[in-house]
Amino acid sequence: MTSNNSSLVRSRKRQGSIFHAIKQSRSLFMVQLPRLGLQGLTQIIDTDLDEEELWLDIPNDQDLLNQLIEGTRLVVRGTLQGVPIRFETRFIRREPHGGEDALVCQWPDELDYQQRRNAFRVSIPRSMAAHVRWVREREDGASEPEQEQNQEPDLVHESRLADLSIQGLGMESEICSQDCPQVGDRVCITQLSVSGQQWSDIQAEVRSIKPMEGDESLVRLGMKFLELSPGADRSLNRLLMEMQYEAARRR
Repeated sequence: MTSNNSSLVRSRKRQGSIFHAIKQSRSLFMVQLPRLGLQGLTQIIDTDLDEEELWLDIPNDQDLLNQLIEGTRLVVRGTLQGVPIRFETRFIRREPHGGEDALVCQWPDELDYQQRRNAFRVSIPRSMAAHVRWVREREDGASEPEQEQNQEPDLVHESRLADLSIQGLGMESEICSQDCPQVGDRVCITQLSVSGQQWSDIQAEVRSIKPMEGDESLVRLGMKFLELSPGADRSLNRLLMEMQYEAARRR
């Protein structure tokens, strides 16, 4: 699976904990049929360690489904909190689960799970329509436009989205020094727009500030999401998986 043996998880107990976390996070995964180059999006919907079986949601690729017979080798890839996960399994059968059909697969011998602090990030090309609108939050938790009428509100800032992960984002902002937040400041992302999709009211924290070379007024701000709704988490995961897939196809 990988040459980095330190990332392989073979303990059934540890594997079960990881699969439980994946179920709880509702993370989207890519299931692949390597010999034919087919793949589709899925989710891990249940596990049975005693029977050594996994239940996967039906992938969104009918050609892949048509090729499945008992023993078919599958490769499953995805992320948990931005950390890549990969494992191989074998298709056993198709049966109902919770009123919907599911794929029952063998429990994998090992998981390739390189747990690390930095999340996998997708770079956003400049040709892609992507921007971030955000406001700084005051110490009392209110965002700047909510200040009282006798106070002069600061601007809603608009920045170019530079990279994105399930844990946060990086953006390029043309901003003067007095308006620039500090590391540790909280902001409210009032609108995150990527390739026609939008999310709003995301609470985040400034984790890094780096001046851009060649332009003193342009800085790169690194933001960590403090909380995502289940719907935002799922849709962002799907977008990231699709962007990773498209990037891999272009290589």
